[in-house]
This record gives sequence, structure tokens and C-alpha cells, in this order.
Amino acid sequence: TEQRKNNHNARRSLILLYYGIHNDDPRLIKKSLSDIRRSHNAFDSNGIPLDANRGDWALNYVNFALDSMALHASFMELVSPGYLASNGTLVAKLDAGTKFLFEELRQPNRVHSYARQNVGRPQSSYSGRQDAWFARDIHFGMELWAWTDSKAARSLPNGYPAARRALGNRPQWRQSKFNETGGGVTCWFR
Repeated sequence: TEQRKNNHNARRSLILLYYGIHNDDPRLIKKSLSDIRRSHNAFDSNGIPLDANRGDWALNYVNFALDSMALHASFMELVSPGYLASNGTLVAKLDAGTKFLFEELRQPNRVHSYARQNVGRPQSSYSGRQDAWFARDIHFGMELWAWTDSKAARSLPNGYPAARRALGNRPQWRQSKFNETGGGVTCWFR
């Protein structure tokens, strides 16, 4: 359920948006907007993405979901200027989710109550720690948190400062970054 609603769904919607823009196909763009709504709705009442229940890798999966949602919103801003300003609920969800992600990266506290559900993970139980490999140094400018450079992420009043507090001391913060979710594009279509 989490994958279909959140991280995989968000990535598929983003790729569909890219394809719709590339082919100048409003039907595909509209479909990507319809599909991404499932991810926009996959937050609990505290603004925490559903993927926070994913055991030791919970923060990785939250990052995957927010990555695609922020990039989707940023590209929609190019397609339809004012998209971000007219979607306050989406921006509020991105803000709360981003703040949660980066505050928990710095000091994991709240994530444990979610992660212990251990949904969709091969481990038999939650170890009580977060293996947040998305925030490790990768190579050649590839950063799995490169979405923080997007227009949508930079517009977040609480989330962007939380990202900056968590990652701002790294030299990558001031460099051009790129990612493709670990190169795992094929996984989004299985």
C-alpha cells in the first residue's frame, strides 16, 4: 500500500509528467496530476508520510516520496506558473514531511514510533535505528537529496531550513547536485 500510494506512485507520476512535457501532451500531464494526488494524500494527521512505517529504512522511503513530490511540483510550476502558490495544502504537506525527514535525520526521535511497524521490509523486526543511506555521500555530485535544490523545496518555510540544518555543512549543499533515486528507474515500473 505504501509503495503504491507514496514513493513508487510519486516516482511514476513524476516520470509521466516528464514524458508529458517532453511530448507536449496535456493528457499525460493531467494523468500525472491525478496520479500524484494519491501521494499527496498519503500523509497522516501529523503531516508524516506513510512511508515512515518502513522499518530501518523509513527515512530513505520518506526521502523517495518527498523527492518525487517536490520535483513534480517544481516541474508543474514550469508548466503552470503559480502552481505552488495555488496549492497551499500540497505545500503544507511537503513542508511538514520535509521538516520531519530532516529533523529525524539529525536526531531520530519521532520516526521510531512509525518505523517499528516495519511494513514492507524483509527484516523480521525493527532494530530501533535508522539506516539513512540516502544522506550518505555517493559520487560525482550524485546526491539522493538533490531535490532540496528544487523550487518547491526551497519554498518550504519550515522544511527547507530543517534540510539546511541537517545538510548545510556538507560541501555538496553549495554545489550543483543530481540524482535518479539511486539509478533504480526500472523498479518504478515493476
